[in-house]
Amino acid sequence: MIKYNRSTELLYLIFFFCSVLVAQQDAPPWLIIKPTTDSDKYVGIGEASTNNPDYSLIAEQEALRSIALEINAQISRESRRKILEINDIAESEFRDEFIVSTLVSIKGLVKKGDYLDIKNKRYYIYFEYSKSDHLNNIQETKKRAINLVQEYQSLPKDDFVLRLQKLVYTYESLFQVYGEDVFSNVNGRNVNLQSFVPSEIQKLLRAVNLVDTTPVTYQGVYMEPLIAQFIFLASLKLPGSEEIPIDNLPFDFDFEAGSGDFGFQDVSSAEGQVYNEVSKITSKIPIQYAVSFVDLKALKQSTSEFYHLDKALDKLSSINKINFKIKVSLVSQDHIFFGVSFSDGIPNPLMEPIREAFEVSFNKKTQFKIVDRIIVKAILSELGMNEQDLCTKSECDVAVGKRLGVTRMIKINVNYKNSDNLIETIFTDTNVRTRLVDRKEPYSKPVISGNLEQAIFDNIDSWVIDFYDKLNPPTINLKSNAPGLKVSYRRIKSKLDLPGVDYNEKAEYQFLPLIDFEMDPGTYQLVFEKDGYETKERKVTLNANSICCDDVELIEKTKFEAFYKSFFLPGSGQRYGSDSRNQNRSGKALLHTSIALVATAATIYAWSTFTQSQNTYDGAQLAYSRATTVSGIESTRKESIIANQNLNQSYNTAVAISVIMAAFSIYSGVDAAVTLPQY
Repeated sequence: MIKYNRSTELLYLIFFFCSVLVAQQDAPPWLIIKPTTDSDKYVGIGEASTNNPDYSLIAEQEALRSIALEINAQISRESRRKILEINDIAESEFRDEFIVSTLVSIKGLVKKGDYLDIKNKRYYIYFEYSKSDHLNNIQETKKRAINLVQEYQSLPKDDFVLRLQKLVYTYESLFQVYGEDVFSNVNGRNVNLQSFVPSEIQKLLRAVNLVDTTPVTYQGVYMEPLIAQFIFLASLKLPGSEEIPIDNLPFDFDFEAGSGDFGFQDVSSAEGQVYNEVSKITSKIPIQYAVSFVDLKALKQSTSEFYHLDKALDKLSSINKINFKIKVSLVSQDHIFFGVSFSDGIPNPLMEPIREAFEVSFNKKTQFKIVDRIIVKAILSELGMNEQDLCTKSECDVAVGKRLGVTRMIKINVNYKNSDNLIETIFTDTNVRTRLVDRKEPYSKPVISGNLEQAIFDNIDSWVIDFYDKLNPPTINLKSNAPGLKVSYRRIKSKLDLPGVDYNEKAEYQFLPLIDFEMDPGTYQLVFEKDGYETKERKVTLNANSICCDDVELIEKTKFEAFYKSFFLPGSGQRYGSDSRNQNRSGKALLHTSIALVATAATIYAWSTFTQSQNTYDGAQLAYSRATTVSGIESTRKESIIANQNLNQSYNTAVAISVIMAAFSIYSGVDAAVTLPQY
């Protein structure tokens, strides 16, 4: 046996401390013995895991929050209260975000060092901020604010943008003094700039006159650009003089009700004129409002992001804004030309009434804007064409479409196959902008009893509605908790189906996620399945330009559920575990279910036999108790003994079969749980 003495223990202790020193030899001293805030300086040390790609930024923010916490303790309660009320924020937000934002661009904040611990995957950063520098910064910022106000006062009244910019610079400086009062002489009065500057900014903004050059309700389509531009005039109203167009004044655009993307981000007035456009409307709200206001954020001196300052500037700007009302439709309102041509079998006297019926249907059943047929005939005549001789190539469609000033060319060809007694109608849609055929859709209808007119006129509305809906397909956005989930979908019959339209009910499938996936309108049965998960079904109705659907949450298959199912119905647990990679389990499931059915039938029969034996025994016992003669007593006694033997035998048989059935149920449940595929 090895014996340890005191010298051995001492050697181990020395070895341990040496190991610690070696491990820390690369770490900076400030990380081994962390410095703390004292009377001379604020200290902030932050750390973050290098597993996060933004670890350096996270560590820096943590260090600055430590300094902000110390600064917050030095701010007077009254100053803090004013900041919280004016900016409508909580104290934690003021401490963790507001003060941190001011520290980013402040003078005197010194990065003392950083350290990357590769072994432990940690990053550390160390900042110091002199308390004397902090006090000097506040005093210098106050002086800068006073000087800026004096510069503002010295500028001529018509130098509007520069005067406004000086006030924004001042307001920006006031955010750096944490709510402390700053007094200055303004027009012979000693005023507090904390209240004077925001009031003066709003006073200037009220002097700006914003006039919409086209004050109308704009017409838009969901997920499409707004055709008309927003154009308005910005001018300055000065007492005793005419309005002056304002040049180089920045404007911001936003949606107050609804949402959308604007074509231009940095917008400024040019000789008093301001314009922008909506590149896409992203909200389905029927009535939406876009607004524009002076962008005070663009007049800031600092380029650093400061959320609370930007929010405060936007709040000041809202005192004067211009609104644009937009009426939004969910379906396309494209300006189109449609032409109807005929191939075979259509009598000449019937052609023009068919064209007129299509025109009525397009005008009533769709939101397309149809070019007047008189104009169409005149332009086609200039091109040496007529409606019967429409283009056969998309290039020709584009040329004609541009001449007609439309965005879509829809050609309809009607043909009567006398041999098949069938009307065939083919719709072809050509997008003039993209020069491509977007959709080609055939329709057919049998002619009954030779009534050609009825077969055509009774179905024109259905064909037009169906084609219009397919040009404005619903969009599917689907995600799931199970990656690679398969969704099978099949169109099913619905009361919304149109007469005269044959629908494709073939099953198809995709894999999730689906992003902006387009389908034809209709009612669909969706089946979601993935190996290792329970299958889920969903029925959805998709209308034109609608957006579907809620995300799918599949439940993972478990051994307990497999046991539970097969215990109560043998074979169902095996069927529960069947999937695309384990289809052979269906055979075992059928075998277990068959055995269970036979066992159930045998059990029912056994207990039925026991019930009959019980009734026979009860009858024999009753007869025995009523017997009064010696021969009668002897006879009924023998019958009672035999009935009792049969009863016992029936009971034992029923119990045995029941035990076998229960044992098989347990076996089936255990087998289902043990053999459940794991992924």
